[in-house]
Amino acid sequence: MTNRIREFRKRDNLTLEELAARIGMTDGNLSKLERGQIGYTQYHLETLARVFGCRPVDLIADAAAGTVDEKLLGVVLAAVFERVRDLRLQLEPEALATICAHVYQEAAETDPAARSRTALERADTVLRYEARRAG
Repeated sequence: MTNRIREFRKRDNLTLEELAARIGMTDGNLSKLERGQIGYTQYHLETLARVFGCRPVDLIADAAAGTVDEKLLGVVLAAVFERVRDLRLQLEPEALATICAHVYQEAAETDPAARSRTALERADTVLRYEARRAG
């Protein structure tokens, strides 16, 4: 999955090793995260955003974004809000926006025929993780 972690790391003149040490991750896993070889979690985004002094959503926003698939966005928003309600989660608006952006981006990068299903599955996975984390 594409992200802007490397862009922010380079902007701040940090090596992989330096950033990995700051966020408690191995440099190998950070490299994989930057290249989209492993997925990121809300925790990763929040931790990196604190280091970079940005919002979590800034790390996954596509700087060269074109148009938004409004149908997919509607599916994502409905899926996220339904799961938030079902799980009775209390999320800050910034966290909710980041989750929506994350789910949208991941769904948009899949085969068009599978986008709605991917959005529903990712919303469920991410929000169940948040529910466990909130304890």
